[in-house]
Amino acid sequence: DNDVPEIQIAILINPEKAAVRPGIDSYDKIYLILHNLIEHEITHTNQIGTNRTAFSEIPSDKKTRSSSNNHKYFTLPEELEAMVDGMYRQSTIQNVPIDVIFDQSLESYLKNGFISMSEKIEIIKTWIEYTLINHPDSKFSQKYSHIIDKM
Repeated sequence: DNDVPEIQIAILINPEKAAVRPGIDSYDKIYLILHNLIEHEITHTNQIGTNRTAFSEIPSDKKTRSSSNNHKYFTLPEELEAMVDGMYRQSTIQNVPIDVIFDQSLESYLKNGFISMSEKIEIIKTWIEYTLINHPDSKFSQKYSHIIDKM
């Protein structure tokens, strides 16, 4: 039924590669990623169907989503809300500035060429603006203070 959103998460762990040094390795990272992921997906469930909340973004239509298979995907209204809400939760749990989580989240996309450095900065600006409005208690490092100061 399309009216009742559902979240399914599967975790596959290779025990030969999983390390168990607290605060350093696999399981602690999984814990943080799961908090981010679950918050992200719960935000999506609040955007549709019977769970829809009044102030949640309504998902873009199929055409808009399919034409956003590049850096624009990261700033689709429904993804912006879900991504930043998830990263906000992770930054709060880790007690690190949210822009550190932003950088970590975009690092692999930058490395593999899915986004360019200028596109990354464009995404970061959008995420910062959303964060300042929706999570005003967020902590930021000095890295993007030149962007924040202009907002």
